[in-house]
Amino acid sequence: MNVALTLSRDNKAMLVHDQPLGFAPSWVECSADGEGLRIMSEDGREIRVGGFYKDICDKLNEICDVLVVRMEKNEPVEGCRVPFISQRY
Repeated sequence: MNVALTLSRDNKAMLVHDQPLGFAPSWVECSADGEGLRIMSEDGREIRVGGFYKDICDKLNEICDVLVVRMEKNEPVEGCRVPFISQRY
């Protein structure tokens, strides 16, 4: 699965992915140092994504929620807004 975390100029976060998650995301959490990202379900299932956003890490502490969007053929097919948690692992 390809995943990208983006921030707009006004610090709105969007997590884009290209395959179904297999569950409805309940929240997204990341390590405060930019080393890891996890998409979490209400029942504890998770998808771990490696660190790839160290260049925006300092701005992530200001984020409260994230728009999670699945793309197919460069078009959005489903999405939802969930809480975003930045923490130290």
